[in-house]
This record gives sequence, structure tokens and C-alpha cells, in this order.
Amino acid sequence: MTGWPEKPVIYEVNTAVWLDELSQTAGRRVTLADVAACDWDAATPAGADAVWLMGVWERSPAGLALAAGNAELQASFRDALPGLRPEDVIGSPYCVRRYVVDAAFGGPVALAAARAALAERGARLILDYVPNHVAPDHPWVRGNPELFMRGDEHDIEADPAGWLVAAGQVLAHGRDPYFPPWPDVVQLNAFAAAMRAETARTLADIASQCDGIRCDMAMLMINRIFARTWGSRAGPEPAEEFWPAVIGQLRTQHPETVLVAEAYWDLEWELQQQGFDFCYDKRLYDRIVAGHRVRAGAWRLLEVGGWPDNQSCRNLVAWSWSGDRGSDRHVVVVNLSAEPAQGRIPLDWTDLRGRTWCLTDLLQGSMFNSDGGELADPGLFVALESGQFHLLALR
Repeated sequence: MTGWPEKPVIYEVNTAVWLDELSQTAGRRVTLADVAACDWDAATPAGADAVWLMGVWERSPAGLALAAGNAELQASFRDALPGLRPEDVIGSPYCVRRYVVDAAFGGPVALAAARAALAERGARLILDYVPNHVAPDHPWVRGNPELFMRGDEHDIEADPAGWLVAAGQVLAHGRDPYFPPWPDVVQLNAFAAAMRAETARTLADIASQCDGIRCDMAMLMINRIFARTWGSRAGPEPAEEFWPAVIGQLRTQHPETVLVAEAYWDLEWELQQQGFDFCYDKRLYDRIVAGHRVRAGAWRLLEVGGWPDNQSCRNLVAWSWSGDRGSDRHVVVVNLSAEPAQGRIPLDWTDLRGRTWCLTDLLQGSMFNSDGGELADPGLFVALESGQFHLLALR
């Protein structure tokens, strides 16, 4: 398939969790090679242009052992899953031992079958790449030590949480500039020419298996950010940025592969200038997925619907907030696109029907009344110009 849409909708699937659920339902092991047609249909909802099969690569026994010995990680696992069993922890999908589809998911042949199943449904396949770290038992650790951030016994004595011994070498754990190191991975050196060459080769191999590549925390490889994180340990800063160097090599073999960058710190535009086709704001993504509470109230992402002949609703994002006792209800709607957008937003408060509600735009000062039944179904009608928004209070 060619010709990605200008604003693709990507549907994320946690591969391990999804296949486990399908296996439990089927009463047998289900791999990517034998997912039922109805389950592929469910994984390609209407409007989805691509499916991101998150976490298909071979997981690391060494990384799993490090996680098992980390008390802080184990506590976070128990918080997330009360009654946690050892078999529930299979290792991080971002602690990659090899960029080969995990045998538990059926291996490379099964991935090819999955890609074909998605293509039959008009959906593209996106896979992960983690540019800044690998598992401690990745083949590069033993065979290509020049690719890593290396230290010595003094480093591991002074900062045991930041360093580990792998294949007889002292290597840095992966990290970003602001948070403690990740305890199950080892840091690659973005300034090393050999590492850039290996990255280009790995990306080319991944590109041969999919239609798009989602690059984890892509902003960490920007020269100035990598220099801020690692200082003089990384060596001289190259004249060329990491991503243009790597992507330039990839494009000679796979010009059609779409690259998606995960970004923090408002660096989406910069990453696009460095060669990425699309970027997404990870902070916004986290907040939408988690449904964070706002002060003492409850935050909820709202669905936005449209009409068969008008899908501009896909450019609108909406959420609601209400106090603990259901008071102080607010709705926020934003048009994120460069064009006008219209849509219907069903409000899910259960007591809306049977009365008229006054909606006040707190920033514009305008007021209007709306029937509660209509607000519930088909929903609040909105029409916004490019960049416009509503901050509505319901009373």
C-alpha cells in the first residue's frame, strides 16, 4: 500500500496482552499467524489507517532478571496488578534482546501473516524501534562494545544504580536527562559513528517487515539533548544530527516507510524537520490514556462523532471534568486542525435527561440552553474554526 493519509489514525494493540486474551478465549495458544478473521476485524476499527502492534520483539531474560531483583519495580507491578504472580511479569517490551519477532508470538513468519491480514483490511502495520538502549543480553553488548556508554569500576562503585556489568564490561543504564536510570537496559552512544550505522541497518531490517516505524522517545537522540544527558562521556558531538544521518541511509532502501516519533518537551516540529513524517506529544497521550484527575474532580476523555459525509470530527478532541459530587461540570472542546471542524459529543453524565441545561463558555462569555436528552444523545453539537476551542460550564 502507498499514499498514507495526511492525518492518519493509529490503533495501538498491546501484542502480548491481546494474544493472551485470545488464547484464553480459544483454549489454545494463539500466535500472530492464527488470529481469527473476526479478531483481526476487531483490531482494525472503522477509521483506523494503521495498527501499531506494540511490543513484538524478542524480550530479554537478562532484563527480566534485573526487573525481578528491583524492589521499586516490583512494588509498581503489585500496585498495578493486585495478586501479582511470577508468570504475570514477562519483561518490558522496550527491553529488546533482538529485533526479531518473539517466538511466543509466532516469530517472523507469523508477523508476515499479520501484516497480510491487516493489508486485506486496508490497514498498515507499525512496529517499534527503541533508539537509545537495548537489553543487557543484546548481541551488540558482547560483539560491539563501542556502541555503548562505557565506564569503569569507579563508576559502578560511585553510582551502582546508574551502571552495571554486562559481558565483562561496565555499561551505563539507559536514562533521560531528568529521571533516574531504567534498571533493565543499557545505554547506546548516539555520538558513535558505528552506532549510527548499526541503527540504520536495524531500521532497514524493521522496515522490510512493516509499513511504518514508531521510534520510542526519539527526542533523546537530538545532539544537544544527548550532550546534556551524558556530557563529555559521549565524546565529541558530531557535526550532523543523529536522525538526519540515520534516516538518510534508511531512505535509500525504504523510501516509502513512514517514521513516527514519540516526543516530549514540544520537540515535534524539530523532529519533523529532521526527517520524521509524524510526531505525537507523549505528555498529551499519557494524560488521555490515564484519564488523570484534575484537582479533586474526575477527568474523562469524550468521544466525538460525525456524519458519513463529514468526518471533520476527527480533528476535534474533547474531555469533561466534574467535581467529586457531580457538581462543577465542564466540557472542553478543541479543534486541532487547520480547517473548520464539526461534530457531536455525547455527554455521559447520567442525570442530564429531563431538564434544560445552561451552557456558558467561560472564556467567550456566551451562553445558550440545551435539552439534556439531546446532550446525551446524539450529543452536544460543536462547530469550530481552525484552532478554536470551547470551555463550557453546565448548570
